Order: sequence, then C-alpha cells, then structure tokens
Amino acid sequence: MDMKYRFRVRGRLGAYATEFFDYAQSLGYTTWSAEWQVWVMARLSEWMESTDLSLSALSEARLAEFIAHHRASPYRQSIGWRRLVPLMDFFRAQGLMPPKDEPRLNPLEEFIDQYRRFLTHRRNLALRTVEGHIKTAERFLAPWTPREGDPVSLETLTATDATTFLLQETERLSSGAAKNVLQQLRSLLRFAYQVGSVPQDLSVTLPPVASWHMTRLPPIMSPEDIEVLIHSGNGTPAPGRRDYGVLLLLTRLGLRASEVCRLAFEDIDWPTGEIVVSGKGRRVDRLPLPVDVGASIVDYLRYERPISASRKIFLTFRAPHREMSRGDVTYIVHKACNRSGLPPMGAHRLRHALATTLLQQGAPLPVIGKVLRHQDMESTAVYAKVDRDALQTVAQCWPEVES
Repeated sequence: MDMKYRFRVRGRLGAYATEFFDYAQSLGYTTWSAEWQVWVMARLSEWMESTDLSLSALSEARLAEFIAHHRASPYRQSIGWRRLVPLMDFFRAQGLMPPKDEPRLNPLEEFIDQYRRFLTHRRNLALRTVEGHIKTAERFLAPWTPREGDPVSLETLTATDATTFLLQETERLSSGAAKNVLQQLRSLLRFAYQVGSVPQDLSVTLPPVASWHMTRLPPIMSPEDIEVLIHSGNGTPAPGRRDYGVLLLLTRLGLRASEVCRLAFEDIDWPTGEIVVSGKGRRVDRLPLPVDVGASIVDYLRYERPISASRKIFLTFRAPHREMSRGDVTYIVHKACNRSGLPPMGAHRLRHALATTLLQQGAPLPVIGKVLRHQDMESTAVYAKVDRDALQTVAQCWPEVES
C-alpha cells in the first residue's frame, strides 16, 4: 500500500501511524504539517523501543523524560509539550493512554474551587464573569497560600488587609475597573463568611470607589477612518475574508467581540435577512442583516472557512482549528489598524464609532440605544456629549458683570 506520508514509524507505534496522520489532517493540519506530526510519533516510538516502554505505561511523566532525551539528541527539530498535544489527544481518544493527570489542590485552591462552583451553580454567572471573580480572588488570597500539609486559615484576615488590597488595585486601574474589583472582592468576602472561613462579614468594611458618572467622553472615530480600516485587508491572503466579515459585523452592527465569537450557523435567518445576537445578560436580539455583511459571511464560508464540526461561523485560521476567542477578534482589529496606519484600538472602539456615526447622521438617542441593544438609556446618553453642535444650542451664556 502506498504511504500517505514521508516518514516511516517503526516499533510499537507503527500500527497507529496512518490513523494518526488522518487524525492530524482532520484537525486542520496541512499535509506537510501532518507529516511532521508523524515524524514526532516516529521519534517517540524509537525512544519507547530503546527504553522498553509499553504504550500502556506511557504517561505525562514518561513523556517528560522523552522530551529531555530528545533535547539532548542531534536532531535539529525540537519537540516540546506543545508539539506532543495532538499525539496525546489521539492516544487518549483511542483509550491507549490514561486520562490527563488532575493536579492535587492545596487547601486554598480547594477553597477557590468551591467559590468557583458557588458562582457558577448558585449565582448562575456567565463564564467570563466567573473567571474575573476567580482572578481577583487568587490575587487577594495569594499571601494566605498554606505550606504543604498545612490547612488553609483565613481567620487572621482583617478589614485592613482587604482595604489595603483594594487601594493597591485602584492605583493601577481606571475607576470603572476598580469598581469591578470592589464588587468582586465584596462577593468573595461574603462567601468566605457564609462558609465559615472568616468570623465576620468583612465586605461591609470596604470603602466605595470614588467616581463621577458621565464624566468621560466616548472615543470618536471618523467615518472615513472606519472605511479605511474595513477595507485595509482587501486582496490580502487568508484569513482576509474572515477578517473582513468580522470587521463588518463590528462596524455595521456594533457587535461586541464576544458576540462575534458566539455567532453560529443557526443565528442567521437567510430567508428573512436577519441575524440573532446573543448578548450580555443572556439577552437575545434579532437584527436586520445588511447586504454587505451577509455577502462577506457567505464569501468566507465558501472559500476560506476550514472544514470543522463546530457550528460557530468564525474559526481560527491555523490548525488545530478552534472557535475564536475575544482575544482573536481584538487581534484582527489590531492587524487592520497596522495595515491602515491607524493607532491600535480594541474591538469595542468600533462599537463606539457606530454610535457616533449614527448620531452625526441625525439618529435620535433611542434609536442608537436600540441598535446597540442597551438595556438602560443611561448607557446611550453618554453619546449626547459627542454632538457639540447640538449642545451649543442649549448652552447658557455666561453672564457678564460690568465694573
């Protein structure tokens, strides 16, 4: 039978080489990249033969020995944990390798894990919100990490400790981010009191974060710069079609980065020309699908999207193909800024740009609020400060006093 790949796998893993090559291609690896995955398998098989290691005894600890052995070998191609991930996933899917070892948690990690389950199952918070709470908890509780074998003890935790941590956080954060940390810290302290880890509720001792409502102006971006940004990738190689579709969704519909990531095939109603957006607070809205946005998505699906079982529309370009994250969307915007010569910005800036453009075109604030899917009109009212010409008509003249 003809070989599908260049490298021959001898030894104990040889029987699995062809199946592993097909598996690597199913993940989105090109033929060349899949062949190099087989090369990794060949080197591992050689080492297993030399150490008389059976496949059933293969574990992460033994793979660490293999990596160290290979680094001392004359091969120029390096092998690390990242390159071994597809091979380990293949072995585990076939039942040939034990499941991934779960690390033992120390008492403080068990407390944080209990807090995570509380936020997820009792408070029913979104995953992103839970992760924000956990990161704050880990930073705050780091000084209380017990030595190995010692129980966790938060009984010595005082209001001064909590206030000091909050003041340190406010020095490096904006007022809005600091208020989030305050809310997260209060939630953690209430939980610690409820489960008996601290003798009193310290959440009531935290001071509020000083901030004044409606003091900041939303960033302004001209319609000309928006168009330059959108079309900066025209004619570029893959993933140019994907990036173009993402930028149109951000600028034409004002979608958030997380909403672009969650967009699935079922969310587009092609006969009616509508798109279903799963937004903040588990809110679901139906929006009209502009022609150019729909055409860009179809173009991406026809000519550039990799084959995948995922129902999400936008996937990463490089193998193994996965669903995009908010960071991937932000990276697309950063690349477009570099191509168009604009200063770097986040994906949310394009949402602000849509609002200011609509306002300059004469759209009333309630309409802008509906387009951006704001639940509270106060969120939309901030854009009133951008329209300086309209504000001049209601500004009162400063009285002059004659001497």
